[in-house]
Amino acid sequence: MVRLDSASRTSIDDVSNLFVATTDGNQIPLSQVATVSFKEGPAQISREEGKRRIVVGFNVKDRDVASVVKEIQEN
Repeated sequence: MVRLDSASRTSIDDVSNLFVATTDGNQIPLSQVATVSFKEGPAQISREEGKRRIVVGFNVKDRDVASVVKEIQEN
């Protein structure tokens, strides 16, 4: 989960330019490993144990979901 102050979330580019760590310790912009877009959807706040829960969804292309989930869990 990432929380940005209001000055750091004025556009979708702010999210696209967030740095993420790679397995070799380098940092790259999120836009190099993900397509970041704004989508309209239902307004819903989910909570778990009194804390907000945010779901990050992704689509898998040319791979099976099970192997992607296993790879994510290993890292």
